[in-house]
This record gives sequence, C-alpha cells and structure tokens, in this order.
Amino acid sequence: MKMLERFYCWVHGFSFFRRRFKYRLVGDIPVRYAKNMIYIVGEANEWLITMRCPCGCRRIINLNTLQEAKPCWIYQVEKRKISLQPSIWGTDGCRSHFIIKNGSIEWVGKVRS
Repeated sequence: MKMLERFYCWVHGFSFFRRRFKYRLVGDIPVRYAKNMIYIVGEANEWLITMRCPCGCRRIINLNTLQEAKPCWIYQVEKRKISLQPSIWGTDGCRSHFIIKNGSIEWVGKVRS
C-alpha cells in the first residue's frame, strides 16, 4: 500500500496533473463556491480568503488575512497566479495539509482521515 501511495504522490507531482487555482476579488463571502477558486473577500481591505477544500470533501476553508489577528495568511499574486503563506492544515474533518504556490496545490505529507 505504501508503494501505491508513493506512486500516486509521484504522479501528481507533475505539473500537468496539478489543479490550477484561480482567484477572484469579492465584496462579500460567496453563497456558492466554484471548484478550484479562491475568493479574496473585502472591498477596500481584504480580510478573508475563502475556498473549498481541494481534497474534494467540499468543506469550506476560511483564512484570516488581518495581520492584527492570529493566525494570519498572506497572499501574493504574480502573473495572475496566486500563492498563499503559510501552509493550510485542517485540524478537523479531512485534515488536509497543503500549500498553494503559483496557482498550484502542493500537498504536504498525506491526507489523514
């Protein structure tokens, strides 16, 4: 089984298998979430990043961007590709741990159940 997991991670490490995430600036938290879309919420000051979990569990992930509150995530957009820092690690549910870099997801470790 470990060999199969390693093969899966190796195959999905290639860029043509990686999911590409797009981003959209919105004024309020969306009612419906598009697949592979990151929403940056706030008109003048962005205060939240929200998205569906990329593992497919359909959980909504909300990330604070206000530096006064902790934890805090930072986003960068370069050549219309978004990156988020630090990594995103779910503490409940699917417990996915990943990084979004240049619009692509990079899994950290394996998804725990």
